Amino acid sequence: MPTPQETAYPTLRSQISKRTLGDVYSPNALEVSFVEKHSRTPQYRACMLTLLKCAQRLGYFVFLMGLPGCIPKHIAEHIGCPYTPKMLRKYDNARIRTDHIKKIRSYLNIKPADETARSKAREAMENAARTKEDIVDILNVGVEELVHLRYELPKFNHLLRISYEARKKTNDEIYAVVFGAIPETTRNQLENLLKTDPETKRSPWDQLRQDPGKLTLKEINAAIERLQWIRSIDFPFDPFASIPYVKFRHFAMEAKSLNANRVDSIAFPKKSVLLAAMVKSALARTIDDIVLMVIKKIRKIHYAGKVRLDNYLEENKGNTDRIVTNYMTIHDYAYDKNEKDLEKKLAAIRKIFDKSPELVEFSTQHAVIIIVSCGRYSATPALPFSKYYFNRNSYPRVPIKLYPRRSGLLGPTIKPEVNGFPGPLWTQKPGNSTQWMIFLGFRTNGGIWSLAKNDGIVPRTLSTVISSRFACSRSS
Repeated sequence: MPTPQETAYPTLRSQISKRTLGDVYSPNALEVSFVEKHSRTPQYRACMLTLLKCAQRLGYFVFLMGLPGCIPKHIAEHIGCPYTPKMLRKYDNARIRTDHIKKIRSYLNIKPADETARSKAREAMENAARTKEDIVDILNVGVEELVHLRYELPKFNHLLRISYEARKKTNDEIYAVVFGAIPETTRNQLENLLKTDPETKRSPWDQLRQDPGKLTLKEINAAIERLQWIRSIDFPFDPFASIPYVKFRHFAMEAKSLNANRVDSIAFPKKSVLLAAMVKSALARTIDDIVLMVIKKIRKIHYAGKVRLDNYLEENKGNTDRIVTNYMTIHDYAYDKNEKDLEKKLAAIRKIFDKSPELVEFSTQHAVIIIVSCGRYSATPALPFSKYYFNRNSYPRVPIKLYPRRSGLLGPTIKPEVNGFPGPLWTQKPGNSTQWMIFLGFRTNGGIWSLAKNDGIVPRTLSTVISSRFACSRSS
């Protein structure tokens, strides 16, 4: 049960500083003048001022004997009245105190804590209980409502009792709404969750409350079976659709904290509501568990694959260096100005490939043949073009075949040789400006395809070549 100090209900501290006494409890001239009109003796004036200042601070009237002694003493000294504890006891028992309270209510423009005030507080608390569950929060709403309407605050115990009643009434209404939204067949299924197996001494309710196990394939399969079992409970629609999530979460937490015997002892309709809340909560929790398990599994697979890829790239670094060296040799043969016979050039180039067939096989998985012309082109890949994405993270595993849109411009037909390697490096029809060049691209550690040839016509990255130099048609 909460105490006044844990709520917004105003109380006085036992120790009050001198600064607070001067700022809060020092009466001004108007207040002193008001008290002098209704009190004849200095002692009564000091007591009435004390009652007035405490009512301003607290919002309700207290007996002066229950106050910290520093407050009435400070006020009495402020107006030049001798202070004795005896005068406080005498004032608390005097009839004039009741008259002074009425005068102070009128002066502060506050209404008494009557049945109307309690009704207003109860209404505000019932509305708050629809979205709140903590009794302190509900009570604070009632206090704020009374202060807003300028009502004198009732005793704390009265407000606390009203807050419990308001929460119970609101929860009963919610139970009735949710219970009415659950079909009869579903209620029977929920009741079966509490039946205990005589052999295992366990019930399906225990399975619903069970937390996920360790991250293993067996646990993932068990979680999937658990998900299918929970979904077998027939809910045509969500019975908590119109209920605030705060209330649903409270029902689910309360249900999870109870074993099957304690749930079975709860009366309807609360019993069915707790069962339904537990089922819905278990369904959401199971889906989350499966997703987390799969994410962790994929993360492990991804990490293992990254390690293997790094190892593979490190192991085959030498092959990449050899391919680049062979390319430089091919370049020297192809652009040898002293040799005019194309057949001899091609024979020399073929000899380079024949010396290292293992590099040819290696290159089928890591090279792309690009035939570039200064004219207009149509790209026709071996597979649908939409499957190719030229960026840092993916690349095609088969060469792209490029054909000019006007085939009459071609001299000799250029086709890739076995394993994707080309025949002639370049060819040019006599008297025609259409020139063909073949570029071999390698995927670097940074994930970018670099072209082995760049003469200012062809960009360096393969993605730029595809996007800026080709007019591509998606055909298979």
